[in-house]
Amino acid sequence: MKKTLKIIFLLVTVITLCSWGEKAVELLDSRKLIDLEKAIEISTPGGAAIFEDDQNDTDTEQNGSQNPSSKILVVTIRDEQITYNQKSVSGVEELAKKVSMDLKEGMKISLVDDYAEAHVYRDVLKALKEIRSEQNFDLSLE
Repeated sequence: MKKTLKIIFLLVTVITLCSWGEKAVELLDSRKLIDLEKAIEISTPGGAAIFEDDQNDTDTEQNGSQNPSSKILVVTIRDEQITYNQKSVSGVEELAKKVSMDLKEGMKISLVDDYAEAHVYRDVLKALKEIRSEQNFDLSLE
């Protein structure tokens, strides 16, 4: 009997203490917390990675001549999905093989972080740095 009375007393006390001093949140002034228009203006869409002109790529492929100094290879990572020049790649090893085959002197590689998983991004970056130690190219991180 004493135990149940103590438990009831404690429950009533806790409930009253928890709800006693409720107060609504009030802002200091009427300014906006975030300017959404400005945030949208300066943001860059994640899916629109920096791809070179698709028409220029198809024109040079049709002519059979490519200018390697102006070519940029784009590696995009979204979640755990790796995309190399707008084509899906199954893993870091396959990406390394394709980059090594396509890479010519004076080319650049752009690594785009499109909300990538950290471990995948680190693996890809490590693979690209290993390739860069073997072959000379510019690596830009975006």
